Order: sequence, then structure tokens, then C-alpha cells
Amino acid sequence: MKITPSHSIFAASLINLFSFAGSAHGAITIDIAEVGGDVVLTYSGSLDLTGIIYADSDTNPGGGQAIAPGRSSFVVGTTPTIDIYTNLDDSGITIFGVGTDQIYSDLSSGDLFACIVFGSNYNLFVPGGYVFGSNISGTSTWNDTTIADMGLIPASSHVFTLPNDTFTVNIGGSIPEPSSTALLGILTVGGLFTRRRPTTAFSGTRGF
Repeated sequence: MKITPSHSIFAASLINLFSFAGSAHGAITIDIAEVGGDVVLTYSGSLDLTGIIYADSDTNPGGGQAIAPGRSSFVVGTTPTIDIYTNLDDSGITIFGVGTDQIYSDLSSGDLFACIVFGSNYNLFVPGGYVFGSNISGTSTWNDTTIADMGLIPASSHVFTLPNDTFTVNIGGSIPEPSSTALLGILTVGGLFTRRRPTTAFSGTRGF
């Protein structure tokens, strides 16, 4: 495959993620929660990307939907084309977990959205032809795991500040397995744990 400059930017960003073992002001909210024995990430909202360096547009090479908690980086969604924005300042970002290895999702769907941090900067990826202020949404699921097992910091919130907008990663608290007595009580009052927001997921592929 011929490597174009934009492919090189995207590939370089993925390497950095994986090589460590008129303002809309809509903002995007990314919620990560434990749901039914899985960890589910749901994202929705819009962005005003005014003031950010637009690098290029390209086809999505496919795959790579993952999270690297210790690097505050993630790749979610399956949109076939991408717009690439580069060299955003990450000085205000707080890490949202431990471990720099990528953790691949088991399911994923929705619009592509990615933030890959490296050095003192990060690159942002959105669906190709993205119109500022239009909605982005989707979901990813990691089966049979917990927030703690993934190395995420429970009950924390992490804001990424853009020149004219923000996106925020909210991580829920870890949910202990209920005892049989507690479970009976939950069922009696109507299953309190079922009130968590349902989510969707990535496309089970393994790399962009």
C-alpha cells in the first residue's frame, strides 16, 4: 500500500499509542462504566475545532479500537474516512489510569473518535468531512472485565481543553460483586443496578 503523508501521521500516532507495551461549544462526553460484568464506553456530543491545526483527510486503515489508560489515549468508532488534527497541547491533561499498553475492545460501533497522546502533544481524529458542531456518538465494550482490572482510575473525570471547546472522559466507580443476600435485596427493590445507562460498542477490529 502506498503510504501517504496523512497515513504517515496516523500511523505515527498509532505507533505512539501502541509502542509503549462560529463556536458550537457542544463538547463531547465520554462515559466509562461497569455494566453487567463488562466495561462499556459511550460517547456523544459535538466539537468546535476552530483554532486547531488541520493536517489532512484520509481513509481509515481499519482496526485499532483500544484504550491506553496510562497515556490518556483512545481510539473508538469505525467511520471509513478520517480528518486529522495535530499538535494539540496536552499540558493540562491528567492521566486516567495506569499502564501504557493498549487494551483492545471486544465490540465497537459509531463515529470514529480518537485522541492519541505522545510527548507534549496529542493528535485528534474525527469522521471524514466532519462539520463543526455536528453530533459524534458511539460505544465500545470490553467483555468480562472491570474498571480496576483495566487500570482505569475509578470515579474520576478528565477534561481535554481545545481552543474553543472541550471533551471529557468520565470514569464510573468500580462496582463490587453483590453477595447473595445483597442481590436478593436488589431484586426485591426492582434491580437498582439496571438503571445504568445502556451503551453500544466498537467494531471488533484490531487496528486502524
